[in-house]
Amino acid sequence: MTFRATETEPLLDHWRESGGETGAQIAAGTLEARLGPVEDWPPELIALISFALSAHEPIAIWWGSDRLALFNDAWARLGGGGWIARLGAAGETALPRDWSGMADQIDRVFSGAPGLWLEDQHLAHDPEDPADEDYFTVSLNPARDHHGAIAGVVAVCCETTSAVRNRRRLSALRELNEAMALVEDDGALCRAAAGALKSAGKDLPQFAIHLFDLQAGEARLAAGDAALAVSEPGLAFTDLQTEAPSGACRVLRLERDGARFGALSARVPPALMDDDGHADWLAGVRDALAAALALRHQMRARQSALAAFRHRIQSNLQAVNALVSAAAEGEGLDADMLQDRISQMGAGQIALSSLEPGGVASGDFLPALVREIGATFPNAEVRLRPPVMTMSLDDTRAGAIAFIVGENARAVQNGNPGGAIEVALAAEGENRARLSVAHDRMVPPRDQLPLADMIALFARQLDGEMAVREDEGAPVFSVLFPRP
Repeated sequence: MTFRATETEPLLDHWRESGGETGAQIAAGTLEARLGPVEDWPPELIALISFALSAHEPIAIWWGSDRLALFNDAWARLGGGGWIARLGAAGETALPRDWSGMADQIDRVFSGAPGLWLEDQHLAHDPEDPADEDYFTVSLNPARDHHGAIAGVVAVCCETTSAVRNRRRLSALRELNEAMALVEDDGALCRAAAGALKSAGKDLPQFAIHLFDLQAGEARLAAGDAALAVSEPGLAFTDLQTEAPSGACRVLRLERDGARFGALSARVPPALMDDDGHADWLAGVRDALAAALALRHQMRARQSALAAFRHRIQSNLQAVNALVSAAAEGEGLDADMLQDRISQMGAGQIALSSLEPGGVASGDFLPALVREIGATFPNAEVRLRPPVMTMSLDDTRAGAIAFIVGENARAVQNGNPGGAIEVALAAEGENRARLSVAHDRMVPPRDQLPLADMIALFARQLDGEMAVREDEGAPVFSVLFPRP
């Protein structure tokens, strides 16, 4: 099928106006030496060229037995400057350098293979900047003439650069978190993080992690590129705490909940300076580092608190042991039985080591105490009656309350298995508080006197007075003591 020259003029005008530089070249007759005048071209080829020139996606066409290449401006940009000169060239000449292996795939389609789908084909632009790259998924499809024979192959590209980068960056974040998961020392944590971030070389080719020594007023390089640390004037201690771009280097604070741990300095590849996705990812790296450092600091603080609490409990046990031994000598009580009680209560108190040392809030202490005493004496149900008045308990008061509640629970376990006690702490006037422990059934007489003696003993540690009353035949022990 051929066209008269007058019939092709509107088509050529359209190519000139909307086909960009490539369309203007084709309309000017660049391909006529190889394909003849436009009016002799197959309508299938004219339709494909019109489709390619009007598309935003990179599209190329290889036509005929010589594999003559036709493409649009978007495809020409894949190859860089001067690529338009390759219009009408044969075979792989019109393929970007990184895609030279695609020539074999084009031959396969020409030979009758079904269309091919080539995912995430890499295309580098600047050998000096690995981050200056793009990725495309390329669809290779046969183009048939009106006889049904394969006359050409059409390549349509869909850019996937953002998707590839996002997958790569998410993978790097996963590796970073896994590497830091079981490391406790700050320096080792930073070194583990640096090792994991090596896999993110395209996004983070050069970086340094600093830890702050706030007392000394300096930043110490913990891991990463020492050259970056010494070559950047922005890495002075005070400047490290300012999060702002500095040329191709960004400095990000590593902080959490107001606590400063250090800084991450990162040299950003030029191709990624305006990439919002890279900025978000770098912020994610910063957040992961800061969270890991904060967790380690919390763990160390908790370990210190635990050590202090254990020391505190041991001191309390020694003091109470001496007190009870003196009481046993003076009042004829069974010292072995009392020592057994102290040991059991010591185990209950050690279980409360999750509480902070120093001043303990009653609202935190009593629920934990009730829970642990219940676990120590499983045959006694230990309940807490809300609300619990708010007050601060020092070590001595907390220890005394623990022993009073524990002694009541022990009496239930030994004398009334399956019974229950209810613990309450309430204000009594403006300056005093009352701790009460109510039993749900009668305490055997043989146990009630020793129990009352023990409660009175520990009431003295609270500077308080013990009282006993009955509620429907069941005793209620209480201690009235001054509020701190």
